Amino acid sequence: MERTLRPRGDRGHGRRDTGDRHTPRRDAGDRRTRGHRLPRGVRDGARRGAVADRASRSGRLSSPGGRVLLDGAAGDRARTLLPTRHGRSGRRTALVTERPSSYHVDHSTPADHDTVTLSAGTSFAIVGTDGAIRATGAQGYYVDDTRLVSEWSVRIDGSALRVVETCCVGATLDVTGTIGDPTRPTLLVDLRYTLTDQLTVDLVLENLTAADTEVSIDLRVSADFADLFEVKRGVRPRGGLVAFGAVEDDLVLRYQNRGFRRGVKIHVDRPDEVFRDGIHLVEHLGPHATSTVQVRATPLTVQHPYGVLSGVEHQHAWLRRTPPAPASIPALVWQRSWSDLSTLLMRDAHEPHPIVVAAGSPWFMALFGRDSLITSLETLPYRTDLAVGVLQALALRQGLVDDPVTLEQPGRIPHEVRRGEAVRRPDGWGATFYGTVDATPLFVLTVAEAWRNGTDPHVVAALLPAAERAVDWILGPGDPDGDGFVEYPGTVHGHAGLANQAWKDSDDAIRHPDGSIAQGPIATVEVQAYCHAALGAMADLREEFGTGDPGPLRQRAAALADAIDERFWLDDDDCYALALDGDERPVRTVASNAGHLLFTGTAAPHRAARLADRLMEDDMFTGFGIRTLNARNPAYNPLSYHCGSVWPHDTAIIAAGMHRYGSPHAATLAGALLDAADHEGRLPELFGGFSRERRDRPVPYPTSCSPQAWAAGAPLLLAAHLDAHLDAHLDASR
Repeated sequence: MERTLRPRGDRGHGRRDTGDRHTPRRDAGDRRTRGHRLPRGVRDGARRGAVADRASRSGRLSSPGGRVLLDGAAGDRARTLLPTRHGRSGRRTALVTERPSSYHVDHSTPADHDTVTLSAGTSFAIVGTDGAIRATGAQGYYVDDTRLVSEWSVRIDGSALRVVETCCVGATLDVTGTIGDPTRPTLLVDLRYTLTDQLTVDLVLENLTAADTEVSIDLRVSADFADLFEVKRGVRPRGGLVAFGAVEDDLVLRYQNRGFRRGVKIHVDRPDEVFRDGIHLVEHLGPHATSTVQVRATPLTVQHPYGVLSGVEHQHAWLRRTPPAPASIPALVWQRSWSDLSTLLMRDAHEPHPIVVAAGSPWFMALFGRDSLITSLETLPYRTDLAVGVLQALALRQGLVDDPVTLEQPGRIPHEVRRGEAVRRPDGWGATFYGTVDATPLFVLTVAEAWRNGTDPHVVAALLPAAERAVDWILGPGDPDGDGFVEYPGTVHGHAGLANQAWKDSDDAIRHPDGSIAQGPIATVEVQAYCHAALGAMADLREEFGTGDPGPLRQRAAALADAIDERFWLDDDDCYALALDGDERPVRTVASNAGHLLFTGTAAPHRAARLADRLMEDDMFTGFGIRTLNARNPAYNPLSYHCGSVWPHDTAIIAAGMHRYGSPHAATLAGALLDAADHEGRLPELFGGFSRERRDRPVPYPTSCSPQAWAAGAPLLLAAHLDAHLDAHLDASR
């Protein structure tokens, strides 16, 4: 497989230093003490009485021992005893309650220009550019597919921050604003959000006046503990309970539904008062003095094997090993690619493999077989640790039995590993779902490429049994009708709702030339190419490690390549068919899938030039990349997910494949993709398939994930395969 995938040639964050201007926080003992305050907005006498009356009618009772017994809104199920606590004022400050968890939200997208997304391991936060998390749409702080914070805002002296600057780098968001008359502000405020294994907010207050001042700070926090999948759909009907209460001086929010538990602790040093929906404190600032308040949201009762790679310091360690940017790749794009990957790193605390990579932020902060393996192939020419971690994690979860719900089969590599509530319910598909047909051959390919790129032979040897089982799946359960092609039913199976189990997994991705949707079973052409390459790779591994006879696998690989050429090649279209449908007829559609046969070395040598030319025609090549579906197809839509958009990893794979066959189009295509990256400094999951002649910059796809692992790895793949050719192309273009 060296000739197939290996390149031809050999070849920050941190906490802000605020200096000595910071003054220690003063104790609040001499302040006027406040009683047990009601939630904000109901503190006057009339409202106070109304709330008390409402509490009485709902069944709220004071209980002995300084505890509060509540039911009311949550009905009989909500009865609980939780302690009240004291703030710095020495008065009881907690309101404790429980309520059923149910909600309805408007659909929101991570591409919303008024939000930014911070990512770290299995955590992400979608935060407004003003530093607030609003209780609408998809905003929030998520850990392991559960939204732990659905609302978060800071008001200072009763006012919202007047934002003057916002900057987001990696897992850190800085928001700078003022309080007071905008022409003569009295207070400068810096909010720094940092996401590691917790969400930390540093609130830096600077008195801009020559007088002493007292600053009132109100932090409002709410949690709905929504499951990620249900946030995406916009509705969550369920009957769990959310509890709010004070533990020590922290605000603690917990959720429970059957055996599923989640929680978050909101901590502020020495708060004045803790409410069911927030925390209040007061800061004293001398003339021109500065003070910092730190707020931490720490996950509780999260039972997950993957976590942040022990914080930002490990992301720094990853970035310190970033190779120098080659001359062919813009320096900003190169650095951003490695930085984006660093924010998606995860580690397994319970297993020996050191790191794995999440597929993308915000919706795919989990281990995905296909995405993680392709990202591993993109990074292997530069470092092997990521690929090793991914391979070990997937081998640990390789299928052992037949399960019609999770689609597990012996030898099959998982599609995704999830940790939220929805997948754990009786009608869910379980934490590990196996509904993909390409992760298994890609696993074998990645084992071979890890060996070719210098991975410790003992580490590779330990993965060989899993690779052999994967080959058994390719030749057995993956080919249920025995025709030599790996296929999937093409209908929704189990509870995950995936009709298509190749990389284009949206329901409408496989289209006939008339735009109609192909009926299953479906055998997509790129999956057959991966299987051809996997069989050859396993033969090479057997020969190198002496674990079996390579001959039969080489024969099977050659036979599969011949069968692909015979059954899929469309001579009139100079392209391979998108797939075989349920009648085993070619889906005679020109799509980007065919370009993957160049990458794996599956395309017949006498077809390669014609295929490359076809992919570069105007209906496929936009000027920034290759469309997923040709623009002449009636189903073409430049802003569809898989029927006309451009995916950077897809285009990079095709460009690398063109280079393998010596096509002059390789450098042109790679340069076009780098031009797309240069506009924003990074490559997103996908972008619109509009022609560059019509629009001089890529059009964002509304719900595209950024960062996305295999998109971040696309420039790395281009540099590994085409560096010298790109240099020549850039020189010519200049």
